[in-house]
Amino acid sequence: MSISGEELLHVVESVAKDKGLSKDIVLQMLENAVAAAGSKKYGKFHKIQVRINKKDGVLSIYRVLTVVDTNKDDDITQISFEDARVIKPDCVIGDVIEEKLPPLDLSCEFAEIVKRAISQEFVTAEKEREYDAFHDRVGDMISGVVKSVERNGGVMVGLAAGNAEGWLARKQMLPVDNFKIGDRVKAYIYKVERRDGWAQIFLSRTDEQMLAKLFALEVPEIYDDIVQIKAIARDPGSKAKIAVYCSDDSIDAVRCCVGSRGARVQAVSHEMNGEKIDVVKWSSDLAQFVVNALSPAVVEKVVIHQSQHVVETILQEDQLSLAIGRKGQNVGLASHLVGWEIRIVTADDASAKRLAEFQSVTSIFKDVLDIDEVLAQLLISEGFDSLSALANATVEQVAGIEGLNSEIAEEVITRAVSVHKKEQIAKAEFLQSHGVDDELCNLLSMVCWEDFVRLVEYGIKTVEDLGAITDKEFQSCVINKPLDKRKVRELISHAKNTDH
Repeated sequence: MSISGEELLHVVESVAKDKGLSKDIVLQMLENAVAAAGSKKYGKFHKIQVRINKKDGVLSIYRVLTVVDTNKDDDITQISFEDARVIKPDCVIGDVIEEKLPPLDLSCEFAEIVKRAISQEFVTAEKEREYDAFHDRVGDMISGVVKSVERNGGVMVGLAAGNAEGWLARKQMLPVDNFKIGDRVKAYIYKVERRDGWAQIFLSRTDEQMLAKLFALEVPEIYDDIVQIKAIARDPGSKAKIAVYCSDDSIDAVRCCVGSRGARVQAVSHEMNGEKIDVVKWSSDLAQFVVNALSPAVVEKVVIHQSQHVVETILQEDQLSLAIGRKGQNVGLASHLVGWEIRIVTADDASAKRLAEFQSVTSIFKDVLDIDEVLAQLLISEGFDSLSALANATVEQVAGIEGLNSEIAEEVITRAVSVHKKEQIAKAEFLQSHGVDDELCNLLSMVCWEDFVRLVEYGIKTVEDLGAITDKEFQSCVINKPLDKRKVRELISHAKNTDH
């Protein structure tokens, strides 16, 4: 059986049109397929090269050989210099030359081999095309139809684009999701990987960005980038908080997202099977952002503890349940939204805490500075609430306090500097004697000294040591001024990923 060059080009053109590919790609596929079939005929260890003339369709097949001085080992991929000169007189040792082979016998059996090879080439190309198409769509929302439901609760979703399928695992669904074959699904593409050449598309309905995409569909101001979504926190299927912002003060970002009579936010909630959504105004002022995030609770005062990455909010007793929410949901989402731990304190508790701290520092000042109680309390009331603050103060600052003069100020500061210096020396000696890394000290700078000592005595002396403990072990040592769970996880994760 034989096929003319003209017929071959006609087949190439027909296939290219049918598969939506360029002629050059189909020709390349055909060349690869014939080369694979040729290897079966001439031996798989031969390097076979096939070329099809684009103008007349003539197919030529070659054996690729490397020119060597003498082919002592009878290597079928090599040719001696003497034999090579017969094919290419000007060749030199090291050249790669092509030896033309006799035309292939296009028998039925051979044609079947070529057919299978071409089919495989098309599958490979289809895989590549699908991967390229979806790899660039990570972060998009997509619709599809459930094609199968697996025993583990996950579903395979047929996507509108081609024959592609996406995997929606049970853990990526909302708790109330219960899909059946044929159901339509909206989901978010959060990852695309290559599996056996095919694009493995991973879908989610719990991802925070799924909410952002839905709001962009419902709120034109978000779609047009007039209103920005600055942060999202979700308890998927139950409740979410979304912080929005507009640089134009004449536009109410929250009202845009909520819509007339709540229509826009309700549409998003409906798509998420009833997930309740609080839309709050984002602010660059952390204290104001925290107040907004805790709504509907009314906050009276905010105290920011920078070193601990904690925000303390003070409110009245009747606002406590609103601020905390069911099982701590409201404060948990608010903390995630602002990126800081939020601690809820009633006004009475805050007052009692301040009094206890005031009395504690008063006692320390009396003992270590050898001053009377009235002077100690006067200094604390003016903001000098630690030995460090007092040691770093100027005489003018302290003397400016009503009832004090330069002589008293200088003496108090001198004593504070002396005590503070001794403390620093003692701390340095402790760190050196226990072999504590400077890197660990820097990483845990927000941990108070008493808690840091407990960590060291527990065996945490390097960043590597920190990366080897659990959250619970860390929190069992850091008890004087605890850090929030998220911060603890961040620190340990950072330690694990640090090159040691």
